[in-house]
Amino acid sequence: QHWDLFKQMDALVAAIQCHQPCGDLMDAIISAMKLHFIDEDEFMVSNQYPYIDAHRADHSRMVRRLTTLVDDASRSSFGSVASIHTLEDTFLEHITYHDMPCMEWCKKKASSLSVEPSLPGQAS
Repeated sequence: QHWDLFKQMDALVAAIQCHQPCGDLMDAIISAMKLHFIDEDEFMVSNQYPYIDAHRADHSRMVRRLTTLVDDASRSSFGSVASIHTLEDTFLEHITYHDMPCMEWCKKKASSLSVEPSLPGQAS
């Protein structure tokens, strides 16, 4: 899902650079990001991740950031490449500082139980 979101953001940058309308791309990114956050939340709950509140707070921060981006873009026909790059940076920061520690915690927990954590979309 991370990779797909970055590809969608890159497509949005390309559309903006070519002065193409990007409302549909923004809608797709919003939908994909919300679905991703739901999947992550289910994963954290199922693995009893102790820092879930901070992770959820960062998801909320990113949704607010994306909402601001969409609001700004709706005032013009096209979005801002700089805004998309900022969103990409924010998403990468989230992966680095929130998703990776969560995965490491779940791996350690699973190894102590001799069980692999089940990722979103995988059978338990």
